[in-house]
Parts: sequence; structure tokens; C-alpha cells
Amino acid sequence: MLNGKYGKELNNKSTQLELLIIAMVGATLGSLQVINFIFLSIDARMTPLQPVLDWLFSMAIITFLVHFSFREIRKVQEDLIEKSDQASKAQSRLQHIIDNTQDTIFVIDRQGRFEFASRSIEELTGYTAAEVVNMRIDDILPPEYQSLVQRELSDYKNLGGRHIYVDFLHKDGGTVRVELCFIKIETEEHGRVIQCLARGFGQPGDLENLDTQKQLCKDTLASINQLTNGRLPDNYLDLGNIFHRVMLSHDPVTALHQMRLAVLVSRVAEELGIENDRLEWLKLGAFLHDVGKLAVPYGILNKTGKLSDREFSLVRLHAKRGIELLGSANLPPAVHDMILHHHERLDGTGYPHGLTAGSLTMETRILSVCDVTDSMISRRAYRQALAREEVADALVQGKGIKFDAGAVECILGMLNRNAYDPCFSADKEILKVV
Repeated sequence: MLNGKYGKELNNKSTQLELLIIAMVGATLGSLQVINFIFLSIDARMTPLQPVLDWLFSMAIITFLVHFSFREIRKVQEDLIEKSDQASKAQSRLQHIIDNTQDTIFVIDRQGRFEFASRSIEELTGYTAAEVVNMRIDDILPPEYQSLVQRELSDYKNLGGRHIYVDFLHKDGGTVRVELCFIKIETEEHGRVIQCLARGFGQPGDLENLDTQKQLCKDTLASINQLTNGRLPDNYLDLGNIFHRVMLSHDPVTALHQMRLAVLVSRVAEELGIENDRLEWLKLGAFLHDVGKLAVPYGILNKTGKLSDREFSLVRLHAKRGIELLGSANLPPAVHDMILHHHERLDGTGYPHGLTAGSLTMETRILSVCDVTDSMISRRAYRQALAREEVADALVQGKGIKFDAGAVECILGMLNRNAYDPCFSADKEILKVV
């Protein structure tokens, strides 16, 4: 038996149709019996009761056959409706997964016309999924990226798994930096089409283009070299450049965080009277301190929800992984300690070794305070940036307990003077001064 409002309505209509057919057949058969009786009543052997009995017998057989047929039809209907409900529920679950996944998913044909887009595309472009399916991908690409994407789409045979970095034009007039991954698929309905995973990073305008990032990397490394009058060996400059490029591809948020810290620690260290070789290695250590996150999946680093225990354990391993990645680089002891111990705290509550104040170098203490400050004052995937007042309160609470008091005082002074800005434009200005 079909359930639900739709099922009951279908049952009622089916029953009505069954009765109508029986009534029509009965009326037709009755008419034929009457005509037969009139023209054949001259036969004395036929009585008026005979046609009635014949009609009743025929109607009994016809009613049984019609009812049996409709019963089988209802079974087919029930099966089809059940399968349709299952398909609808599966589609709803799939749509829910697609709409709530961290990445934006859309499908385009080989000419770049949108055929499907998940709801999250509105976060990247400002256009709803319904609006996007009436557009082409060129409509949300700046002119300088249109030919690049078209070249990728035209090489359908070798398309699968490629990653490229482009800007998306936002409906409000801004731009959003996006990593695109193309996957070729074939469907019966649309033939050869292309599924795209789009992952936005940073805030609109944070990343103007890769050339800008490469230049900023060079500026940072150059400032390190200039700061030490060229004493930093070329192999360390090359090392920092290489790992920055790799990190920029893996997790741009971390790459930019390291660049900001390379600037911030040098300013704090100068206020604390650190100079010459110590300042040289301090800045390089900050520039490489999170390199171990290359061994942590991007989805975990930028997860919007709470990390599971296993995921958190993987993240905590990044300090050790950094040393493993740089193990053959013959890093100075100060840089080695900064990479391995930048999450240690004075009271022993940090990781990976739970060291206390007496085991932590001044370089590591400075980096720890700067690392926490930049993390709090910058937007993350799981939260918005904290207000300066909140950052200052957290530093004051940890001053002398978890964090070095002198480094905290320097940071608080910067915050009070509005001398620290996590935005990239401010970093570029700082680089000009350093």
C-alpha cells in the first residue's frame, strides 16, 4: 500500500479508474446482452433470466481480471515510487555533502559554460548557484587569467588532476584568490565535461598574484641579507626561497604567516637589543618555523570546524616534521631550536617536549610570542581575527607565565601605537623600512 499524501491520492485515482473500467465494460456487455435477447428471444428455449446469468458470469470474470491487473500495476507503482524516494533522499544527502564541503564544486563544459555549481560558490564569487549556471567561467575571471584557463580546458586529454592558481572576480568588484583543480568526467546526458574543485584562500585582495608573492619573498630574503650586511650565506637564502615557494602552493595562509613573522620578530628583537648574527638567524628561523606543516594535509590545516584528537595530533607533529625536512641543511643551533620549540611555553605546557623557561633560548621565546600574536590577530579558517584588545588581554594574562615578559611588552607597545598590522600592504611598508 502506498503511503503519504501522494500515495493516497494515487491509490484513490487508481481505484476510481478500476471502477470506471469495470462500469464501462459492464454497461457495454449489458447492452450487448439486451440486443442479443431482443433479436434471439424468438428461440423459445431462451428465458429472460439467461442473459442476466450470462452477464453476471462475464462480469465476475472481467472484474477479477481488471482487479488483478490493477493490483500488479499498483505493485509496479509502489516499487517505482520507493525507488524514486530513495533516489531523492540520496540526492538530498549528496547535495548536503556538496553544499557543506570545504571546497566549492562546479561543473563546466569544454567551452567553459557552467552546468552545475555548489551553494558555496556564492562565498567565492558573490553569485548564487542559480545565477552561475547561466554564466561562463570567463565571466568571473579577470582578462589576464582567461587565456590560461581556456588553454587548460582545451587540453582535455591531459586535464585530470591539474592545479592552477587564479583570481575570481567577486560580484562586489573585488577579487578572491582561488586554487582550481580540474577533473575530467563523462556523462550520458552532457558527454565530456569538466568537474572543478575551487578552494579560496586569504581574504579578497590578500593575494594579488603569484608574481607579487614571489617578489615579496625576494624582498623578505633581501631584507634578511641587508640586515646582516650580506653575511647570510647564499645557500640559506636559497633554502628559504625554495621552501617558501613550496609552502605557498601547499598552504598560502601559512606561507604569508611566516613572512609576517620574519618581519615582526626582527622588530621585537631590535627593541630587545639583539643584533648581528643572532638577529640574522632569528629572522631566518621565523621565515622557516612552520615548514613542517608541509607534512600536514591542507584540509586539516584549514578545517573550519573543531579538529578531532587524531587531526590535532597530526598538527602538533609539524614542529618535529620541520626538523626532519631541514635535517640535512646544517642549520645553526638557534634556527634549529626555533623550528622545533616555537610552541613550547615557559611553564612547560607547550609541545613537543614540554620544556620550561630554563631550556628555551631567547630567540625561541621571541618567536613564540610573535607567533601567538600573529595567529590571534589574523583571520583563520575556524574563526575571525581577534580584536587588538582581545590579543592584548591574552598576552597580558600569559606574560611571565607562558610568554617572555620582555617580548610581550614590545608587542603590547606596537599594538598600542598601532605599529603592527597583519595586512600584506603593511608588511610591504615594513620591509621598506627594515
